[in-house]
Amino acid sequence: MKRTHFFSLSTFFLLLFLALGSVQPLSAQPQGPRPRCERGGGSRHGKAFDLKKFQTELSAHITKKAGLTNEEAERFFPLFFQMKAEQRSLMHKKEKAIRVAAKRPGITESECQKVIRQLNAIDEKFQKVEGTYSKRLIKIIGAKKYLKVLQADRSFGRDVFRRMTSGQHRRK
Repeated sequence: MKRTHFFSLSTFFLLLFLALGSVQPLSAQPQGPRPRCERGGGSRHGKAFDLKKFQTELSAHITKKAGLTNEEAERFFPLFFQMKAEQRSLMHKKEKAIRVAAKRPGITESECQKVIRQLNAIDEKFQKVEGTYSKRLIKIIGAKKYLKVLQADRSFGRDVFRRMTSGQHRRK
């Protein structure tokens, strides 16, 4: 019997964002200190994350799998990566809220419920960002190609995760 794995979209993004660390979109201008991954500080695996390389590989994968033309890709990806940056920021806020709450000794049940409400609000914002951007992205490439983009993005993320966990990036 073949085993299939199902990750919800938010679980997938959470895993991907955690794997990526603190990154900024290409269009973002640095404000303050650059994230460790851009300073060459390295990651847990001894190799610095290269956002430009990642986005280039992701763009190529999506362009091929979704059949985007060069013109569509030029219009699509800046907006797509802007959406991803906003979602990544929300996921960082969510992770920070969980981390802070988990470290608090003697946190009460009502305080935990408040944190969970905050997490739910962040999830709603995440979905709102996706909904807002998807409308704009569909205007650029159409719904049919957008569905192909979603599938290609998901398959790329699974491939990256698989490579990361297969030992290719582990210290020797």
